[in-house]
Amino acid sequence: MSYVVGSKVKEHNKKKGCNTAGDFMTALHELVEWNAKKACERAKANGRVTVRSTDVCMCGKSGASGNYVVGSKLKEHNKKVKCNTAGDYLDAMNATVSKKLDGACERAKANGRKTVRGYDL
Repeated sequence: MSYVVGSKVKEHNKKKGCNTAGDFMTALHELVEWNAKKACERAKANGRVTVRSTDVCMCGKSGASGNYVVGSKLKEHNKKVKCNTAGDYLDAMNATVSKKLDGACERAKANGRKTVRGYDL
């Protein structure tokens, strides 16, 4: 199950002047999955069953452009670990992914590459 929309990610990278390596999508999927797991853990640690934007390890500003995450897949993940999903949660995840994508493109370029790789995340 993938938590990210590959075409949106590749479109973002292309706009930044970067190509997308084969391992990049897998690494991004794992990053989103880790973030979703940690968000549920934070919500439960605070006595809630509903994950909110404040539970996401935010690396970007809420309201970032681009729908990079598959909302239904994240909601399904949360349901499996007995968490509900607040309305602002998906925006926070999209903002986090957007910031990570920007950083990955910057790292690739700083290293003289046009292709972003999984380890650029």
